[in-house]
Amino acid sequence: MIVVSDTSPVTYLVQINCLHLLSLMYKKIIIPNQVFDELMNLHHREEDALQAALRQGWVEVHEVTDEILYLSLLGEIDPGESAAITLAMEKHADLLLIDERKGSQKAALFNIPAKGILGVLAEAKKQQLIPSFNKKLTELTTVTSFRISKHLLSQLINTFND
Repeated sequence: MIVVSDTSPVTYLVQINCLHLLSLMYKKIIIPNQVFDELMNLHHREEDALQAALRQGWVEVHEVTDEILYLSLLGEIDPGESAAITLAMEKHADLLLIDERKGSQKAALFNIPAKGILGVLAEAKKQQLIPSFNKKLTELTTVTSFRISKHLLSQLINTFND
C-alpha cells in the first residue's frame, strides 16, 4: 500500500503521542520534501519524532517531479498540500493523509482516496490499536489546534461510545 501524507496528520499524531499508528497501519509513509521542511520548522517534538521514524525506515522523503501540477495547485492550497497531492498522483498512491478541506477536495478531483486524522484514529480503533477513540478525540481537540464542529464531535462520541 502506498500512502502519502501532508503535514497536519503527522503533526497531530505526534502531539497526541500516536505517530507510531501510521507504521502499524500502513507500514510505510511517503512525504514530499515540502512536508518534511514544514515538519522540521515546527517544534522539536515533531522534528524528533520524524527523525526517529526516518531512522526506523517507515517514513521516506521523496521529491516531487511534476512541477507543472505542483505549481498549478499552489494558487489554491499551501505548498505541503500541493506537494502531497502531486506526489500521490506521481506514486499512484492508495491513500493520501490530509486534513484541510480544500486539499481534500482537490485530491477528490484527482480521484485520490484521502483520509484525515479522524479517519486514521477511527481505523486505529477498528484495528484495536488504541483502546478508546473518544479519549484520543478529546486529546486531539484539547492539546492540538485541530478544530471540529460541536455537532460532528457529538456524533463521533455517540458513534464510538467507548
